[in-house]
Parts: sequence; structure tokens; C-alpha cells
Amino acid sequence: MEELVDFDAPGGDNEHQHQLQFLRETATVSSKSVFHVDLKSDGSVQQHVSSVGCSNLANCFSAEFDDCRATLRLLRVSRTFGPGELHPLLQLPESTFDRVFQAMGAGMAVKYLVLNDYDGFHHETTGRVSTFYLAAGVASLVWTFDRETLATRAMYISRGWDEGQYRKPGRIKGSRPAHYLSSFLRAFEKFQKHICSPYFLAIVTGMAMSTTFDRDTAIDLQEIRQIEVDTQTGAFDTRSMRRDVKMGIDYMTLSIQLAGIAASGAFNRSRHAGNLDEALQFAACEMAAANTSSVPESMKELYLGSRSSLLDVIKVLRKRIGGFRSYASYFRDRSERLSQFLLALLTHEDAVSNYQVAEAAKRDSSSMKTVAIMTMAFLPATFFSSLFAMPSLKWDKPGDVVGNGFSLYWAFSISFTVMIFILWGYVTNRRWISEKLKGKC
Repeated sequence: MEELVDFDAPGGDNEHQHQLQFLRETATVSSKSVFHVDLKSDGSVQQHVSSVGCSNLANCFSAEFDDCRATLRLLRVSRTFGPGELHPLLQLPESTFDRVFQAMGAGMAVKYLVLNDYDGFHHETTGRVSTFYLAAGVASLVWTFDRETLATRAMYISRGWDEGQYRKPGRIKGSRPAHYLSSFLRAFEKFQKHICSPYFLAIVTGMAMSTTFDRDTAIDLQEIRQIEVDTQTGAFDTRSMRRDVKMGIDYMTLSIQLAGIAASGAFNRSRHAGNLDEALQFAACEMAAANTSSVPESMKELYLGSRSSLLDVIKVLRKRIGGFRSYASYFRDRSERLSQFLLALLTHEDAVSNYQVAEAAKRDSSSMKTVAIMTMAFLPATFFSSLFAMPSLKWDKPGDVVGNGFSLYWAFSISFTVMIFILWGYVTNRRWISEKLKGKC
């Protein structure tokens, strides 16, 4: 049965079976940060961050802590996009990743989701160990929970742009630093006394992501409002706030791009918020109907107390996410309508430019017509003045005006005129002539 789900078996075309790429085994890898949180038997919480080498990461996850009532180990792994790369590069060798995953006791289905960097929420339970996967926004989180020992083993994987790599074009230039990790760690520290719950990390993720959603939406809203002020399309009279900018094609194009980014961002954040709400709804249902028979007697009081507190947090958090999803839908529609209005302005500006070009061409045509008329007016006089000045015509001899060389003038003039017309006809119709010649061949 294991062979049926081992999609990463040796000999397969692993390079194209998933998006996530690993460091080479021979690459130099820096040590990784591991967050340790221990809930002691006396109710105190101890935490620290250690720097662990890749060869010892699996041991850090599989260690036992007999004097603790609940434990949590969280490994942070970065994933970045190199120059010209289409797929993220996990800053771990594949063999190390597999050993850590095995030490966590996570299921193969979750590994498939991690390797393909899929969004969403997934959970499965095998025996006393439950595995959870939650990917929304800038990071994905995988964790396992042992219901008998209340031990949580987790892996936080960045999705490439939470290290300040996200770039946004437009008037706000440079990077838009994502503060998701700092928000995650603040929520982590605030609720760390509840690590005995299997849904502790889902709640921490929900708190951090909702804060990130609000911040990113506020940044996009600032851009949308500025465009509305410049174009006077907002709901209020903001003429006094309008900047002295030229409403040209370049401005319209950039503004359409910014409005499109805002609409796309609102849609993605609403989608991620839906995944978070699904995870929190599942956590609330499971905690409300939880069976504590597998929890040791010495830990039941602690477990039930955390369940009651976290249920209250989930209730508030789900209302917050629901409110954000409603606003994100409105903000997306607002950005799309602004984009359509800007597109209409751009079309009008383009039509004005085309009209100006047509007017300039018309003026040029009138000038050329004037030149042609003047040429026609003076051409006969010019011709006859040149003709009368030819040495071959002897006007002082009335009986013998036409000299012997006058016929040469007509011979050269007519022949060269014909040659010039033939050359002009070939140059202007060379494509048609080439097609005809190819057709005959």
C-alpha cells in the first residue's frame, strides 16, 4: 500500500512531478532556526530559539521530553526564487526534508500538498497522531499533534515573497515587506500557553493572516484612493486634494495596472481568508465534540481549559475574517470599476491622439498639394526655357534651327524616362511580382 502513495519513489521523473525544488545535497546549508516551547508540569512555559544544523534537525523533532506536559517544536524553512527561476527553491536538501517529515510523523498526502505548494486546508488522523496542512498567503504550515503526549511538531515554510522579495510596480516603488512572520511570532507568543491544543497553530495562523490581510488591503486602498482623487471619480468632492499630474496615456496605463493589481490582490486575499475560515470552522467543531479519553489524566484539566479559551478566540476570529471577506468583495468590485473607467479614459485619450495625428497628416497633405500646384504652374515655363537654351537648337539660323544632336536628346530622355517608370513600378509592387513568380515556378 505504501508503494501506491509513494509518488517520490526512486527512479521516477521527480523533477517534473512537483513544483518545489531542493538544494543540492552537496550545497552548503546554513543552520536553521527551531522554536522550542515547553509547558512544564508546574504550569510554567519555557521558550527559546536554537540554531540547529541540518544533520540534527530530525533528532530535534523526535526527542522526548518527559518532564513536560506539552511540547512544541517549530522549524522555519525559507523558500526563494532565484534569478530566472520559475519554481521556488527550498533551502534544504531533499534527504534532510524527508528525514524531518518522517520524524514529524506527517502523512504522504500532506507531503504531496507541500511539494506542489497548493493552497488550502487539509487534515488526516492515523492512530493517535493527527496531521494538519494550512497554506494561505505568504507561508504554508505543516504540523502533527500526538493526542497522548500533547506534542506538536511543525514546519513553517515561506512561499518565496515573505523575505521582502515581493515587488509592486507604480508610484510606491521598491519592495512591499511582508510582516506576516513577525505577526505570526507575536500571536505565537501570546497564545503559547495553549500549545496543548492541536489547533493552536491554526489559530495563530488565522491571527497573523488577518493582520496581514488588513495591512495589504490598506496599502492597495491608498493607491486606489489616490487614483480616484486624481481622476475625480470618488464618492466625495476631493478637488482640493488633487495632485498636479498630467492625465496622459502613461498615467492611465500605470493606473490601470495598479487597479488590476489591487483587484487581483483582493480576490486572492478573500480566497485565502476562505481557507482560513474553513480551518477555524473545523477546529471549532472538533474541539466542541472532542473526546478526551486519549488525553492523560494529568493533562485533562489543562487541555479542557485551553479548549474553552480557544473556542472563544475562534468565534471572534471568524467574525473578523467574515467581515474582511465582505469588504474584500466590495474592494475588488471598486477596483475593477475604476479599471474600466480608466480604460475608457485611455481609449478617449488614444482617440484624441489619433485625431491630432490625422489633423497633422491633413495639414501635411495640404502643404504637399500646394507644392504640387506651384510645380505644375512653373513646370511648362521651366521646360521651354531649358529647351530654348539647348545648344543643339540654333535660333539665329531661321532656315536650320534643329541641329544634328537634337535627336540624341529625345533618345536619351525617352529611354531613361521609361527605365525610371519601370524601376518605380518594381519597387512599389515587388511583393506582388515575387508572389507571381513563385506561383509560376
